[in-house]
Amino acid sequence: MKTTKLVSAGLIVLAAFFLFVENAVSDDDRVRAKIAIEIRSDDDSFWARARDNITAQDKLRIVVIPRSDLHVYVIYSNYEKAQLLLHEKVPGESVLKLPAGDNFFQVDGSKPQEAFWVVCSPAPLEDMEKGFSGRQASHDQWEKLAAGLYEKGGMDIAEKMKKPISMAGAVRSMDMSEDQLKEDLLTFTGQTVLIKRFVFDVAE
Repeated sequence: MKTTKLVSAGLIVLAAFFLFVENAVSDDDRVRAKIAIEIRSDDDSFWARARDNITAQDKLRIVVIPRSDLHVYVIYSNYEKAQLLLHEKVPGESVLKLPAGDNFFQVDGSKPQEAFWVVCSPAPLEDMEKGFSGRQASHDQWEKLAAGLYEKGGMDIAEKMKKPISMAGAVRSMDMSEDQLKEDLLTFTGQTVLIKRFVFDVAE
């Protein structure tokens, strides 16, 4: 009986070890990227929450910093039409700004809601290529496609920041260096795919 108990205990420890190793490998394979949207309102600049309020006079810019080399897709929707704004393979730890340089998206303001999705994947997503063959799709088509991506992603987890970032206070991101962006922005995690949505309620 003692021998049997020892063998059983050994098997349990061995199984736990392999489970730990398997989880560690899968954790390494998860998709990670820092993702943020800057809102420029008059002379103030601040980081958007997952759902936020903006006006038709505000401007927006997307910032993505992948942990490793990733295919980055950016989708915009006014809840009638969806548009693929970008598909680009972005090197790990590089800073992608959309639009580039000192440019911003001007809020349309013709609809009460506007939204952006950032999708990150280690490999190209065939469904995205097919769904946006003309770089546009109906919002309903995009929602169905996004639902499948959420299933693959399985997470929308933000890692704990080393120091807090102001969500409502003014932030001069135009003056922030790439190193500061890498230090301050939230890192989000997905399993095989990472999908992050920002929804904006638009006031006139």
